[in-house]
Amino acid sequence: GAYALFHPGMEDEPLAFVWLAFTQGVPDNLGTITDPAAKKLPPGKADTAVFWSISAPQQGLSGLGIGNELIKRTFTELRQTRPSIQRFVTLSPIPSLATAILASPADVLARLGMGRPTDDVKRLLTDDVWLVSHEADELRTPMLRLAARNLTDTDDEGRSPDPVANFHLQNGAQLWRLNWAANRSE
Repeated sequence: GAYALFHPGMEDEPLAFVWLAFTQGVPDNLGTITDPAAKKLPPGKADTAVFWSISAPQQGLSGLGIGNELIKRTFTELRQTRPSIQRFVTLSPIPSLATAILASPADVLARLGMGRPTDDVKRLLTDDVWLVSHEADELRTPMLRLAARNLTDTDDEGRSPDPVANFHLQNGAQLWRLNWAANRSE
């Protein structure tokens, strides 16, 4: 499903919209909720609302908290209209992770690559197809450790270096689980 925030002066175009999936339990990958062939649940059977994409098409309005407002309103409405929903979660990317890792000292890259040359590790992190390769699964454990460190290494104001993490954490979310390769689509 989708929820949108509109302004009366712009009736035909949303200020922001969010995509949700209603599931039993917390999914560990995006494919299970976006695949058109995925099994659909009857509305009353879902116990989890999964926020999986949020967009704000109005570029000039960024930074005004419109996404925050939409999430709060959606949460409030779902609490009132879908009593079976017990959990609210998000499947979100970590867009700053590769950049943070690539900026790491050479010794961190060498440890991550488990003996691979630093250039090889850099190639893996910048290649569009690396995630679907066997090499990616070999890096699962060290990458998840680095991701956890990257998300929880906050500054003095409690801000994560990752903008998506900050968006969710400032809305009251908690980091619960990291899902390896949760979005293998192009």
